Amino acid sequence: MKLTITFLAIVLISVLISGCTHSSQQPSYASPNQITSTPTVATLNHASTNQMTPIPASSKTTSSIKDDFSKTVSARVMVISKNWDSTPELDGIAIYPALLDANEKTITFDKIPLTVDIDIWSTKYDSKYNEVKDQIVYKGTGTILNWEEGSIFGTGIRVPFNEIKAPSDKKLGWTYITIHTPDGKSYSDVNKLTRLSAD
Repeated sequence: MKLTITFLAIVLISVLISGCTHSSQQPSYASPNQITSTPTVATLNHASTNQMTPIPASSKTTSSIKDDFSKTVSARVMVISKNWDSTPELDGIAIYPALLDANEKTITFDKIPLTVDIDIWSTKYDSKYNEVKDQIVYKGTGTILNWEEGSIFGTGIRVPFNEIKAPSDKKLGWTYITIHTPDGKSYSDVNKLTRLSAD
């Protein structure tokens, strides 16, 4: 009897120790800048447009209806300065275009190429000290193949700083995007805090 109780006590202590050890382990997180494949970086051609290929990403706020562009009411664009090589300097900007429904949730779609027109402007102040558009410093076109490619969690559509032809005294500008949907409609938005150079 004492041997049985001793054995059960040892088993119980072993289980408790094992459980405590397991629960103290931290979960593993993916790096937010982890890239599984190399994107095609936009290159300037003299015909007036650039072809850009974004990288798939993920999003947490999405519409529950997939591939239904009739629910689209607006677009949203976010722009972030990025470093995408091994050097410490910033290389360019990543543009994140998304379509939104009436509840401001992302419209989900997959394997449907959507054209995204991109215009970047430098700005100036008018006589009433209002910030206004000055010069167009970049004009290009990108394509997103699914909703994830426009997600803030991915790399977005990349535009290198050396393709943005901004005056040296202009550090920030505005990015205008227009997303064209298969039903013939277009949705636009502007980001008014776009970095124009690595300096």
